[in-house]
Amino acid sequence: MQEIQNLDLLDRKILVELDQNSRQPFSIIAKKVRCSRTVVEYRVKKLFERGIIVSLSAFVDPAKFGLTSWKVYLQFHNKSKEVDKAITDFLQKEEKVWWVIKCEGNFDLMFSVLAQNVHEFYHFLNYFQSKFSKDESRIEITTHINPDFFSRGYLLNKESKKVCSTFLKEPIIEKLDKIDLEILQSLIKNSRMPSTEIATRLNTTARIVNYRIKELLKKKIITNFRLIPNVNKIGRDYYKVMLQLKDLTKDKENKLKKYLEVHPNIINLSNTWGPWEIEFEAEIESYKKLTELINQIRNEFSEIIKKMEFVLIYEEIKATNDFLNYMKY
Repeated sequence: MQEIQNLDLLDRKILVELDQNSRQPFSIIAKKVRCSRTVVEYRVKKLFERGIIVSLSAFVDPAKFGLTSWKVYLQFHNKSKEVDKAITDFLQKEEKVWWVIKCEGNFDLMFSVLAQNVHEFYHFLNYFQSKFSKDESRIEITTHINPDFFSRGYLLNKESKKVCSTFLKEPIIEKLDKIDLEILQSLIKNSRMPSTEIATRLNTTARIVNYRIKELLKKKIITNFRLIPNVNKIGRDYYKVMLQLKDLTKDKENKLKKYLEVHPNIINLSNTWGPWEIEFEAEIESYKKLTELINQIRNEFSEIIKKMEFVLIYEEIKATNDFLNYMKY
């Protein structure tokens, strides 16, 4: 909790604005937080230098490219350094893999795979299993279905709210040209890259770049421009919680989702197909606070909660939404 005390109210207000739209001009953020543009720019620079902001990135919907996302959860017989390195090295090199995390709790490792169909995922998993199944004691597979992302309400002690449209719905392929793809790749790396700089790289005009970005947002190919923080630097631990449900009705599911959506520490949730029906992620002060949250959910929704599992995410080995190279347009 020491580091969060070094974030004053202005820092937290700026982080909230970047969390909701990390591409909005500093001049607009300055008006919202009631200070000068120069001060906002200086504060953001310092937040980067302190490692509190890891990146500012455009989030692109893989479903617009005909992709689905699969998650693989692994528990190992042992956690030797040799096995750990072999697996993480393998996953880091695989273009289909877009998220790799090390965990403590019910699982030791989780990774997400983008695939154009179930057969492509099946072949990838078979290849992975041929190398590492001897080290596994448990494996679970789920899918991302209709994930929602929420603001970090805890930064200002407010309820969270949805920050972008639900993505990874039923895949709908959008046809994009080279300029669109180059713009996407630039904004994935840095959501604040000026349109003039992108235009120079593409030998076009800033006006065309701005128009293309608006169209990419309109088509929901870019779902939002988000802040990626180091949550440990703001006094929070990062957890993923998996809910196995029973006797579920649409009304009960909606009530549970609404409860999770507004909780200030919950940053996203999704439906899943597999051993759990719902997963959510929380940035919360401590294990004790997480157990309090879990108990609250159990008490509030005891008639539909069958089982809850969770992991502490203590290291992100790979965390990129840049899958366009994998698509090989």
